[in-house]
Amino acid sequence: MPIFADYHVGSDLGWSPVFWFVTPPMNLTEWAPSIAIYGDMGNVNAQSLPRLQSETQAGLYDSIIHVGDFAYNMDDVRELSLIFVLLCNFLMTKILISSLMGKLVMNSCVK
Repeated sequence: MPIFADYHVGSDLGWSPVFWFVTPPMNLTEWAPSIAIYGDMGNVNAQSLPRLQSETQAGLYDSIIHVGDFAYNMDDVRELSLIFVLLCNFLMTKILISSLMGKLVMNSCVK
């Protein structure tokens, strides 16, 4: 049986909202995880984000894998990566999110 947990993080300077997550079931031999895989979501036109959010909220996914670039205007990779993380904050506080770097992000990091 999975464990449902809620939490928040912070300090004397302030606290986050309360987040929640669900652990995998104790008996992993009978577990078939549901994983969404998508690519190149981007910061400006993230059309798949609302669907990922609603389907995550409904409990359809155990994990999400993002494959590809965060954006195509890679003048400031750090800023774009931060924006991407903020956009995906809801997802990242609920389930495991893995992100594989795309070619444009990788080329922008190696200068």
